[in-house]
Amino acid sequence: WALWCWSLGYGGEAPATQPLWSVDLRQWGYTLGHPAFLFPPLRHTISLLGSHPIAVSRGYIAFAFLTQEMGDKHSDVYQSRRQHLISLDAATGKLVANKTWPAPGADLNSAYVGATKEGNLAVLRHDTTGQALCLYSPNLQELSRIDLPADPAISRSGWSLFVPPDGNSVFVEHYLNGSHSLRMLDSTTLRELRSWDNSEGISSVSGPYLMQRQGQSHKD
Repeated sequence: WALWCWSLGYGGEAPATQPLWSVDLRQWGYTLGHPAFLFPPLRHTISLLGSHPIAVSRGYIAFAFLTQEMGDKHSDVYQSRRQHLISLDAATGKLVANKTWPAPGADLNSAYVGATKEGNLAVLRHDTTGQALCLYSPNLQELSRIDLPADPAISRSGWSLFVPPDGNSVFVEHYLNGSHSLRMLDSTTLRELRSWDNSEGISSVSGPYLMQRQGQSHKD
């Protein structure tokens, strides 16, 4: 599995794409593992991707994913999950920094990374202490952190993160037992700018607009 970086050339009638570099992500732990239907007894690692696992940030490319252990009937797959965050130089594909930590129970919303206007990285971090919204520099130094409150043990709940393309703000959505709430934060300080209770679920964010889910339909 490779991550490709492309350049666009505009000679002639149609734009031509040329790869600048490619990187084999397996060296940093990204793998689909052994086919379970062929080797059911073997213990192996697979990787999981969320909806926004890649961010481009002022000369850097960040990549986020989860891994989990499969094939051991005595192990808890969800407790084996680990969260990975990789930063690459966008011009060369060379590794800038690589972080991995235990993330028991993490879901695919934790495999998300977004770029702020300053070029920093917003990550919904899931670790052994709980969940937090973190800002990292391109070399993955933690700049700021907001711990998110724990949900009741028996509940249908989860956290989601959205960063608009302009990177001016960060949206954190909380789902709890059929109800959504949303917070809009400053992308530099993580200070709350606005909040909505009993909001609809957010599908995507463009900056000034939110796309919300209503049943089987969508609303802007």
